[in-house]
Amino acid sequence: MAAPAEIADYMISILERNNYLQQLTIVEEIKNTFGEEFTYINQNGNLAIRKDILLIFKRKTAGKVVWESGEKRWRFRESYDPQNKRRAD
Repeated sequence: MAAPAEIADYMISILERNNYLQQLTIVEEIKNTFGEEFTYINQNGNLAIRKDILLIFKRKTAGKVVWESGEKRWRFRESYDPQNKRRAD
């Protein structure tokens, strides 16, 4: 069975390959590759990545990755992104 850190590393490898990580795509990949126990249905009724996995992902990418809420994806930080924020709107 996979560990949450292994799944976070998998997410990072896809981010490095594509330069972004689409939330809707990766949550399905996690479910299909590692098992549905690593996902859950959130309060909006959508499939989501388990919070412990996201916490590890956040720690491992601190200062390097931002979340684009409009696009619902993570990407590498650019010079124009707000400093000390993980969210780029």
